[in-house]
Amino acid sequence: MRKKNYLLIIILLVAVKILTICNVLFAQNNKVELENLTLILNSQTINQGGKISSPQFCPYDPNLISFVVITRGSRKLFIYNISDKKIFEIKSIPPGISENLRNLIPLESYNDELHWRPTEDKSGKKWFTFVGSGIGNNHDIYINFYSEEEHPGGVPIRLTSGQEVDNVPKWSPDGNKIVFVSGKTGGGDLYLIDVDKIFKSGKVKEDEYVRLTDNEYADSFPSWDPSGTWIAYSEYDDDLEIGVPIRNYGIAVIDMKQKKFPGKRERITADNHMFAESRPSWSYNSTRIAYYVSDTLGTNKAYIEVRDFDPYFKSFPKLITGPTLYMTPLVLSSNNGPAWGTNSKSIIYVAGDPLRYNPLQLTFIDLWKRYPEYSFVIPTGKNQNSNVSVYYEKNKFPQIIFMTEEGIISYIYKAVLKGDYLQMSTEDIPDPSIKNRESIYSYPWLTWKKVMTFGIITVASTIYAIIGRNGDNREPIPDPPSPPNP
Repeated sequence: MRKKNYLLIIILLVAVKILTICNVLFAQNNKVELENLTLILNSQTINQGGKISSPQFCPYDPNLISFVVITRGSRKLFIYNISDKKIFEIKSIPPGISENLRNLIPLESYNDELHWRPTEDKSGKKWFTFVGSGIGNNHDIYINFYSEEEHPGGVPIRLTSGQEVDNVPKWSPDGNKIVFVSGKTGGGDLYLIDVDKIFKSGKVKEDEYVRLTDNEYADSFPSWDPSGTWIAYSEYDDDLEIGVPIRNYGIAVIDMKQKKFPGKRERITADNHMFAESRPSWSYNSTRIAYYVSDTLGTNKAYIEVRDFDPYFKSFPKLITGPTLYMTPLVLSSNNGPAWGTNSKSIIYVAGDPLRYNPLQLTFIDLWKRYPEYSFVIPTGKNQNSNVSVYYEKNKFPQIIFMTEEGIISYIYKAVLKGDYLQMSTEDIPDPSIKNRESIYSYPWLTWKKVMTFGIITVASTIYAIIGRNGDNREPIPDPPSPPNP
């Protein structure tokens, strides 16, 4: 009998080893390829004398991209239509400013941080928000739109004012709100703008903006999850426990659909004195968060960590671990956070090789947890890649745009990314609305496990009370004494 058991164990071990080898061989043969690799434009084409940065797709129109040109002392924002090859500069000052006024006051030197409204409005306008220095050279939040009939160049709508710096605006998934960071209360807090209310009333009332965080230190890099329930952001804190002030940046989330608004804030990463965690990015189905981990917040090189996230927050977000300390090698960070491949399955990034070889790479998350070989170099044919952006449609392979550099010239390329596990599935975005989560928040002590345990104990006690009385080991119940004879 023992020999049979030992033989069975040996067979199982051999089978596991064979399976491991097969998976590794499959990983090495499973290639990721680019199709229709096309040069979109380069820095000489636009004739701005600077470096191109931060290209990104319009989320519902792959023929429309935005990018920034960085020159000495300024940042210029552009929208480019790939189909008709027309380019438009986005400005924060109203058109028609006289030359005399331009000479008297400092005008815009900064237009950047564009974020598209996730859907176009009923009239077909493609709205976006951005940060502009405007008249007076102070960073404020603006919105404008693009349409085939009315190209950008109209009057931008200014949503904030004052001497403090406002930045990192992000439009909500339903297109009705914008979250941004403001220094009006000190180091920096998150605020919420009801853009839908502004559109209906035609008035901008800054005193009605909702303050979401009240931190003594700086909060930054807000990011909406696709369901519109959660905002993830980088939370700053000083830690004096070890005797010296340490900059401690971690990832936190805010519940935007609790009855009490704004909802509870929760730090989801552990306090780490050695690293800064920033620029959170959500998977397309709200079930994972990726973010950068670096030794300082301002560095352009970092590692990527990913956490599983329950949109209903029944369980605490858990760090995904695997055979190596980090899911990716050292990467070049992007302003919009780590780029997702398809659903919540893969991460696309630029490896930050110290020898100036910066390949575009992809890691399959679930497979990496066991086999680190499931990371692939995407064959761009270029050595210095950066700033990847992904466009996805259901049941299709994703499109990507990315940058390359050759000398002082920067280029933007577009291609279709193909390979196993890369086709976008039809997974639905969860709806953790108040109705669906009411029992969780109204009765936090009542969970399904507790209900089941209580039910089992109750049923078992009832059965025991009924049947157990007639057990063989029990003394029979004596008859009551007879009444005395009269």
